[in-house]
Amino acid sequence: MKSITLILHTCDSYRPFWKLWYRCFVKHWRFDLTQDWDFWICPERDVESVRKSGFAEFQVVPTGYGEFTDRLKLILEAVRTPVFYMQEDFWLRSFPDIPKYSRLFREQDLDCLKVKGVLHWHTLNAPDATGLQTYQPISQYQFSHDAGFWKREQLLKMCQHHENPWANEINGMERIKQLGMKIRVAHCPNWYNAGVQKGVILDEGIDTLKGSL
Repeated sequence: MKSITLILHTCDSYRPFWKLWYRCFVKHWRFDLTQDWDFWICPERDVESVRKSGFAEFQVVPTGYGEFTDRLKLILEAVRTPVFYMQEDFWLRSFPDIPKYSRLFREQDLDCLKVKGVLHWHTLNAPDATGLQTYQPISQYQFSHDAGFWKREQLLKMCQHHENPWANEINGMERIKQLGMKIRVAHCPNWYNAGVQKGVILDEGIDTLKGSL
C-alpha cells in the first residue's frame, strides 16, 4: 500500500493549462524520492484531455461536475492514505525536502502540514527546532487550499455540502478552531508560483515556464 496520495484537484475549464502544469511538475518533482506515493489528477470529466497533456505517472480520477467541496469529498472518500493536496495553479519551481516534511507530518501526528512558498496574510510564530511554524490565533487563512499534507479524514471534515472554494476557506477557519486541529507550516520560499488565475497566465507563470524549458 502506498504511503501518500498526491491529489491534483482541478476542473475541466483549466484544461488549456494542464500541459503547462505537468511540464513544471515533471521538471522539478523527485519521483525517485517519492516512490511510495500515488499520484492522482482529478478533473471533472475530461479524461481525454488529461492524457493528451501528459500525466503518465498519474491515475485519472474524474469526479463529475458539482460544487468544489462536493467534488473534493468524492475524491477523499476514494483515497485510503493521507494526501498531499495541490491545485492546477501551483506551478513548481523547485523541489523542497518533501521526504523530511512527510516524516515530520507522521512523527508529530499532524492533521495538516502546509508546504508554503509565500506567507502573505499568514501570521506565524517563530520556527521550532524542526523548522515548522504554528499559527498565531489572530492569523487569517489558518484553513486554506495551499499545497500540503493532510490526514484524509480531517480534510474530509472540511468538505461541507455545496461550498465554493472561497466560502470553504472562510468557513473552514471556524471549523478547524472548533475541532482543535493540529496544523503546522513549512516555509519553502517560492517552491511554486501561482501560474494562472481566472483563466489567464500570470507573469509569475511565464517566469516559471521559462525555468522549466
